[in-house]
Amino acid sequence: MTTSQGAAVAAEPLSELSAQVADDTVILRNANTTIGYARFSASARSLDYIYVNPAFRRRGVGRRLVALSEERCKARLVPAAPLSPMGTAFFAAVGRAATGGAG
Repeated sequence: MTTSQGAAVAAEPLSELSAQVADDTVILRNANTTIGYARFSASARSLDYIYVNPAFRRRGVGRRLVALSEERCKARLVPAAPLSPMGTAFFAAVGRAATGGAG
């Protein structure tokens, strides 16, 4: 994929993404690729892993994954340990304490 093709894909509106929620995973896709996914534990009320394709970062995909995960769990989720520096910054930006466990 060239830089201009990547920019065109990244410019796609979030409303064009399809969400698939199954068991403990949320996946966001467009017609061509997986944009991001999150794994969570409803019983521990934790968000265990979140990944966003680099071409789609800083566009609200991570926030949407958190929201869909919480909707599925019917609870506010906290990030599970260990957290990368990028994960710590993300959770601080969405107003979550990076406690590394349920609480």
